[in-house]
Amino acid sequence: MDKLNIAVVGLRFGKTWMNGLRRHPNCRLACLCDSDPAALEKGQAESGVNTVASHLEEVLNDPHIDAVALFTPAPLHAEQSEQSAWDPGRLCVTRIFRTFEAGSTEYTPS
Repeated sequence: MDKLNIAVVGLRFGKTWMNGLRRHPNCRLACLCDSDPAALEKGQAESGVNTVASHLEEVLNDPHIDAVALFTPAPLHAEQSEQSAWDPGRLCVTRIFRTFEAGSTEYTPS
């Protein structure tokens, strides 16, 4: 693998990361995903990314995606990160870390 193929899910918060990922020499912005068609169209126009999806499931079914960057609302992170990382070898990042307890997005210091 020459570059890591990354899907950005949730373009409202993901837009800033999207721009950074495009410039990283080891990353390829491979897919954009958002449930808002207007945000998706704007993101595609700004990034030049050809592959788009309106549902996370579409992204997860794409065998070319190596990593999923979740920038969806925080209450969705627990379920979506578990779905995204289910495929062995696929990476998943979120903007808010979660504990191992299902649905918890609270930081618990050790």
